[in-house]
Amino acid sequence: SLKQSAPETFPGWIEGFWLAPSPAVDPAMADLCEAARPDLVALALDVLDLRGTTPEATIRALLPRREPLLAPRVARALATVLPRAEAARALDAALASPDDELFFAALAAAFRRGHERALPALREACVSGSPRAARACALLCLVGRASDAERLVAELFAAPTPELVRALGRFGHVDLL
Repeated sequence: SLKQSAPETFPGWIEGFWLAPSPAVDPAMADLCEAARPDLVALALDVLDLRGTTPEATIRALLPRREPLLAPRVARALATVLPRAEAARALDAALASPDDELFFAALAAAFRRGHERALPALREACVSGSPRAARACALLCLVGRASDAERLVAELFAAPTPELVRALGRFGHVDLL
């Protein structure tokens, strides 16, 4: 019945499968990850991620797929799935993507993984005028160093946004006052 449901009902399905105590959910979601429909695979990845049960074989099989619904979810899974070196290679490729959703999903996974390319990639995205700059600078406020204060203030003056002002308040460095 899931496969015949309207996509608008998928959030309810995700929550139901996430909370279900049945041990059959995890293998069923792993099987669903082999579906041809990206929306069903995305649902299965969301459930597996929420349950913390994403199999390595599933992520390896999905790494070559580039659908916009799947690539960010696969990148998100790399925060915890696959050996460190293998995940780092896949994350490096995702960090080079022009797709913002994939880039930021990979960035979050790279930070969770402690990947050394995460902070430099984030700083590169904070270049003023870049379409990613506002979102990247807001994130840099959370994970950056005192040396990033000048870059953040420059972005604030170049393109002020409420999100960046709030994020700078959380940064808490005296130079920003």
